[in-house]
Amino acid sequence: MKQTHQYLIQLLEEAEIRCEWSSVKIQKLKLSEQEEAWVKEVMEDLEGDYSAWKGSSFDLSLIDVFQHEKWLLYEYDFDLNRYRVKTLRSELYDHFKPFEISQYRNVCRTKEQEALKSGLRPPVWTNPQAEKIFGKAEEPGDFYGVGGAGWKLRAFIQFLLDLYCFKNKKSLVRITPYNTLMANGKIVAVKQLIELADQEFAPYLRSYLTRQLDIALPES
Repeated sequence: MKQTHQYLIQLLEEAEIRCEWSSVKIQKLKLSEQEEAWVKEVMEDLEGDYSAWKGSSFDLSLIDVFQHEKWLLYEYDFDLNRYRVKTLRSELYDHFKPFEISQYRNVCRTKEQEALKSGLRPPVWTNPQAEKIFGKAEEPGDFYGVGGAGWKLRAFIQFLLDLYCFKNKKSLVRITPYNTLMANGKIVAVKQLIELADQEFAPYLRSYLTRQLDIALPES
């Protein structure tokens, strides 16, 4: 996936947009009473142990478009699943809308089979930190009982990233592999163009990225 992000960085830099691959540490957040209630509710929906989470820190990698003080996150296939849908029910998203919630929720619901193709290996499906918070995971792909502890933790971390951006007024742009754009008169998925990495389609993808980031391309 880092290779994918490097390709996106290359496209942006060719448009003279300065950015870099960066790791963001989400440490214990100073939460208001309302924000803590949101976190507790999401943790409850994911059937996790809130006390086991408190004080934990998480690292997330994304593209830092530092020239424009924005973050760009190209989503992993396996993060678009039923557990992320649960986090999207939070009241946080009544106040913070960095993406089209209903469209994003629909992707999570309809593309879970794709998530299963790439997200059953450790540490994605489960890992020790996830099991500490959510309990021992079931066998890969089994959603009964605890289900995928790792998937739950990843969904929770994505929620925390949104909460972090809300609290700090940070601009975050999320792009899923299934977002679409027009290229050569056809509607194609972002994922297709990234996998092709073809110079013929690079201008279309570059233009799409800059539109999502709300950055005007320099005049040729």
